[in-house]
Amino acid sequence: MDIHTHNYKVIILPPNLRPGFFDFDPVFKNIYWTDFRYYTILKTSLDDGKTTEFLRLPQYTSVKALAVDPLSRLLFIAEQKHGIRVVSLNTMKIAHVLTNNSRPTDIELDLIKRKLYWCDNSNKIEVADYDGSNRRIILSNITCYDEIALDTSRNVIYWPNRFAGRIERVNFDGSNRQNITVANGTIIFKMEVDGVMLYYTDYRASSVMAVPVSGGFPHQIGKDGFGNFLAIKRNKEDYSNTDANNGCLLNNGGCEHICVPLSTKNSRTCFCTDGYNSSANGSCIGYPLKVRLSGANNTNEGRVEVTIDNGATWGTVCINGFGVDEANVICKMLGMASDRSVPQSSFKPASSSQHLIISGLNCGGNESA
Repeated sequence: MDIHTHNYKVIILPPNLRPGFFDFDPVFKNIYWTDFRYYTILKTSLDDGKTTEFLRLPQYTSVKALAVDPLSRLLFIAEQKHGIRVVSLNTMKIAHVLTNNSRPTDIELDLIKRKLYWCDNSNKIEVADYDGSNRRIILSNITCYDEIALDTSRNVIYWPNRFAGRIERVNFDGSNRQNITVANGTIIFKMEVDGVMLYYTDYRASSVMAVPVSGGFPHQIGKDGFGNFLAIKRNKEDYSNTDANNGCLLNNGGCEHICVPLSTKNSRTCFCTDGYNSSANGSCIGYPLKVRLSGANNTNEGRVEVTIDNGATWGTVCINGFGVDEANVICKMLGMASDRSVPQSSFKPASSSQHLIISGLNCGGNESA
């Protein structure tokens, strides 16, 4: 929707999909959005309206927000249970940026200083460099559920306090906390700052609302009764397409998989996707697949779990198609002479926080370990 004219365009998506959170890439005019039903991130072109699958996520991934840096060609993903990931829009490789004690419910980017800001469901707002370094808490002991908004021209963060019925603001350094407006009875999902106005979605009003950043009472923007909003995003077309200080613009910064630029001039961090280790020259070296047995009282039986990142995280193998041949190969990898078939229910199921790493396993039984 054009904020000035209130003209809007409806984008028709394929049937049987459940769109969730999204962001827009103004360089190639693509919308990246989540589908709740199939644990995927899809890409819809504004030019031809075509929708394609961009990235398939592990089962049970709970995505809370997406954020695109169009110049650095990066897509950041806020996962409520697994921290923050980054995806290269050029190489389509994905890696974790933050995992330790991170349960983000929203994420916003400072595109100039290359900073991540996020609202954590432990009721605090945090900031870090794009690569997760220099992490610090801006504000704690607040009511912060699903949304924050950045005003980088004024160095201010906004968030709604639902229980108190107001929108609040605080400086990037955690100082000067203030109320912006009273918003009793609203259910605010997402917010964006554009110029002197703060825009937000009101689930109950089914419309876009706006309030001056200096304070005041909210008013409706555009059509009434759009529907129930989950998210709102500002077009980043006014963001400069040149940045001589970005360390990733030339040859992907020398990184094989993912180049993440930092705030200091021409500096960057190379990331490798799961299963690979980053070397000093930016190349990625693969880890060997490892297996273990879990959920039993002795070491020669249990639920099969695998890791592709040298034991940093462990996940499961889908039971569909898993039989004697597959068990034989697993036993060889564990240094055992033979297998013993048992029902699926014999061992405790995996934790819901564990990802399904391998599905469709099909072994002949004679593969070497």
